[in-house]
Amino acid sequence: MSKLQDLGLSSNFLSGTIPSELGNLDQLYRLNLSSNLISGTIPSQIGGITLLQSLDLSGNKLTGKIPTELGNLDRLLLLDLGQNDLSGTIPDQLGNLGSLQIALDLSRNSLSGKIPSNLAKLSSLEKLNVSHNELSGQIPKELSQLSSLVTVDFSYNNLSGPLPSGHAFESATLEDFVGNQGLCGNVSGLPLCFLVAASNVSHKNHTKLILAIILPIVGALILAFTFTATIYT
Repeated sequence: MSKLQDLGLSSNFLSGTIPSELGNLDQLYRLNLSSNLISGTIPSQIGGITLLQSLDLSGNKLTGKIPTELGNLDRLLLLDLGQNDLSGTIPDQLGNLGSLQIALDLSRNSLSGKIPSNLAKLSSLEKLNVSHNELSGQIPKELSQLSSLVTVDFSYNNLSGPLPSGHAFESATLEDFVGNQGLCGNVSGLPLCFLVAASNVSHKNHTKLILAIILPIVGALILAFTFTATIYT
């Protein structure tokens, strides 16, 4: 078993947890456990399989955080952890996967926090999918540096702010960003960013105007009440 190079067990109704002993398979280049009923956490020991080129754990019931040790898999071409119940933030260390090319798929989990700008180091990446999570903040403008990126999906999160530039973002459709309240950019169906900025300024000015009108009136009423109370006492 120590010389095993390819382990594919997808779509087998497997249950239980992923054994940490898989980390001893130091000759393994492909691990596919997708579309099963596997639960528990992702063993950090998988980050020690340094020859691994493809890791697909999608479509299971995995929980817990994404191990930072996965950032050690510098030969990885594909990382698919989609359709689980992973939580916590996206580790900065995933930006160290310099060979990642086919896809980084973290979709349909319960990931939160900001998208790390470190992902801009994935210079060969062609597909990025972080949809259907609870991510917040802005999409890092540094992702515009990913010249190999072809498709993106940021839909159904809590993201806001302007879209980065770059081919993948300019050729994307509304479906790739729908379900976020505050995104803006040059994609049909999204508000243009300068209109959002103008609306925010207008709202602030409107609020200031209301306060400028109401506060003096309230002050005058308080003075009148105080004066009246003084007379009758």
